[in-house]
Amino acid sequence: FFFKQKTAYEISTRDWSSDVCSSDLRLRACGLRPTHQRIVMMRLLLGAGGRHVCADTIRAESIARGEGFSLATVYNCLRQFKAVGLVREVATFGARCVYDTRAEAHHHFLIPETERMIDVDADAVEFARLPEPPPGYEIAGCDVLIRLRPIAPARGSRTRGSRD
Repeated sequence: FFFKQKTAYEISTRDWSSDVCSSDLRLRACGLRPTHQRIVMMRLLLGAGGRHVCADTIRAESIARGEGFSLATVYNCLRQFKAVGLVREVATFGARCVYDTRAEAHHHFLIPETERMIDVDADAVEFARLPEPPPGYEIAGCDVLIRLRPIAPARGSRTRGSRD
């Protein structure tokens, strides 16, 4: 039998239940062996719908579930999931990365004070032109990270609860 290899996008957007069998099949469909760690990681990452999560959070969740994965195991799984298109890596704070479970192309708002990310549809951002890449490279994609901050109240304006 010959099966058409699914793209990572087709696999990641399919309606999967969060049971172990579906996680096993989903990992196999992406070309990954369904180890215990990968199945648990997939359920932590994708079981709650769309998420923006860092490796430390996933590690803490694994400990809370009684799994206690090392940070190295979490990063290894995240790198493998990224390689097959199950998650996207978004660099946000220097060397720190957030992993996004929404695998299709899109952009983000970032609120640095709370480290919260909000998805922005790809068609909501327009480019007139991209720069030429350096010799020997081609553009593989373009991710926009729009940093937000709260609007400061105007000087002299009254705020809620202020007295005369």
